[in-house]
Amino acid sequence: MSEQVTIRNASGTPIWHATVHNDSIKLEIESYGKGPNEPDIESHESIPDSEFPKIREQYGYQPDYPIVKILRELSDSGRGEEFKDWAESNLEIKTDFVWWSFDFDN
Repeated sequence: MSEQVTIRNASGTPIWHATVHNDSIKLEIESYGKGPNEPDIESHESIPDSEFPKIREQYGYQPDYPIVKILRELSDSGRGEEFKDWAESNLEIKTDFVWWSFDFDN
C-alpha cells in the first residue's frame, strides 16, 4: 500500500510529490524553465526505509510514527523546504531518473 503527499514550502509551492511505500519514499518534481534556453526538468528520486529512523529522530517523532504523517505535518506547517534541504544533506537519496528538455531560442 502506498500513500501520497505533496511537500510544499512556506508559501505553498510544491517542492516534492512524495509517494510513501513500506520500503521507500519516492520523490518526484517537475520544474519548467522561466524563459528561452532554460531547461524543463523532471526528477524521480527515492529514500530507502533504512533512512526513516533518521527522519523521525531529526523531527522528534516516536519510532513507530508513520512517515507519511510526518511529511504531511512538515508540509502543512510550512517546513517542507526545511525538510528538503535537510534530507538532501543528511539522507541517502537515490536518483532514479532525471530528464532535461531544452527549447532553444535561435
